[in-house]
Amino acid sequence: MINDKQTILTATEQSVQSVEQTLAELTDVENKITELEENISELSQFEAELLAGDQNEEQKTKSLLKLRATVDVRKSNVGKFVLEREALKDEIFFLAVRANNLLGAVEQALISHRVETVCNLLSQVFDPAVVRQMREYANYSLPVKALSREPFIFVQPRFDLTEDAAKKMRAVWDRLVAAVNSEETEPAFVAPKIWLEPVVRTSIAPMNREVQFAGSKS
Repeated sequence: MINDKQTILTATEQSVQSVEQTLAELTDVENKITELEENISELSQFEAELLAGDQNEEQKTKSLLKLRATVDVRKSNVGKFVLEREALKDEIFFLAVRANNLLGAVEQALISHRVETVCNLLSQVFDPAVVRQMREYANYSLPVKALSREPFIFVQPRFDLTEDAAKKMRAVWDRLVAAVNSEETEPAFVAPKIWLEPVVRTSIAPMNREVQFAGSKS
């Protein structure tokens, strides 16, 4: 386990950045697919116009061969980009789950810290026995409730859920950083070492999307 504040905060920032970077790459690939598909559609229309045109047979044949070869090449490129898109979706899934784990670690450190702060305040006006009974209600105190957010849901075949969560991570992280900086005393941060290890990007084929994977929720 790692309990160094700066190490955990740095790893979380880098993890959120990795999600953002891969989302941007996915958008770029999706734009390329759209552009190619639109171009293929235009070429198909041009083929119809060519066949109905006034060129002689030899000219039409030469033009059609070149046009259809161009269409085949661009369809092949679409296929390659589709595979890249699916691989990026898988990568975003795992990066988002990892980022969510780290966001949860920071969030939990703040929650635990604020629970203790609330209990310390209660101890100034209540007997210790009463404070012990009231501890379970500290999670409903306003300082703790201010940290609450909707849990992120990750299911491998439902990339829309992962994408939605991934796009919200920066806002959640910025809010947690502001909360960390606002604390008068230092929260106790802790996270498994494996969450902080660098992510090695690899070129792999898309996973079997028939299998479901449930990501962690903070």
